[in-house]
Amino acid sequence: MNAQGTGQGAVLVAGTASIAAPAGNFPGSRPANIGEYISIYCTGLGDVTLRPALGSPSPSNPLSTTLVNPTVAVGGLPATGQFSGLVPGSAELYVVNVQVPDGAPTGDAIPILLKMAGFTSNSVTVAIDIAPNSQ
Repeated sequence: MNAQGTGQGAVLVAGTASIAAPAGNFPGSRPANIGEYISIYCTGLGDVTLRPALGSPSPSNPLSTTLVNPTVAVGGLPATGQFSGLVPGSAELYVVNVQVPDGAPTGDAIPILLKMAGFTSNSVTVAIDIAPNSQ
């Protein structure tokens, strides 16, 4: 979120417009719950299927997916991936959708690391809470 690759990540609670941050830090922000999917927005994930022309928006149907799937750790635990590819309609912006794993730590600044093709991303943070119905 600070464009420096540190601090709060550009991470949404999947299927919502809510930034996965402490409530009130951003308009409509809220922590992601354990078991929910999060959408991690990033750059530099490499080649994709259905590669758009340089600077052109990516297709929405079918989607442009990364040729290599990244691994993601949320709070040090592996997260199950659902999708990795270009954001439809955008140029050179990627999204990686993963499920917040059971047992993930909770708090306002849980680290997320993405690894792909031998490279590790900067560590950014996300807010995670226990699902309201499991407390």
